[in-house]
Amino acid sequence: MLELPKIDHALEEAASKTCFFTEGEFEGRKVRVSRANYLALLSMRGAEIPAEVERLRSLFKEVPEKTLEADLISLLAALNWRYHNIACVFIALGFSSSHILEALWMRIKEGSWVSPQLAATAALVDPNFKVKASELVLSSSTHYKSTVSLAELLRTQHKARFLWGTARSNILAAKKQDRDNSGAIALGWLESLQNAIA
Repeated sequence: MLELPKIDHALEEAASKTCFFTEGEFEGRKVRVSRANYLALLSMRGAEIPAEVERLRSLFKEVPEKTLEADLISLLAALNWRYHNIACVFIALGFSSSHILEALWMRIKEGSWVSPQLAATAALVDPNFKVKASELVLSSSTHYKSTVSLAELLRTQHKARFLWGTARSNILAAKKQDRDNSGAIALGWLESLQNAIA
């Protein structure tokens, strides 16, 4: 799958109104600003990462669990990669539920500019990663960046081999579309994430 779904502006607006954002000002206008630096979270490397992780950790004490769950699902339902990156780190910090995992896997299937980070998060937090990831690699409707990321995580963490059949065809087709080496990004981001939250 090459194309991402069309942007649903209502979902984007709902995500910006979650507890992960706060009121701010830009050029004299009120705007919603992220509580965490999503650009720093994109690589999970750098001196600022511990402070960004702590900003997200502080929400565990400030926000009720039901609100956190609903807000994480809102972040993953939107199409903006910035929202997805914030959700990935927060989920990796230990906040998860069956509903959140369902939303995470749906976003992985539909795709994102940060599909490698989404796949790495699933590999870290979901004990059923191998089964769910294998199902998505077998589906031709899984976004190509996700297919490449999941296949590499399966290969390196679970010794999966895709020598023939539908999975191999899907992976080869996805790799032709993937200009970013999503598999390597997923592995590198997962390592950086584990170091940052240890």
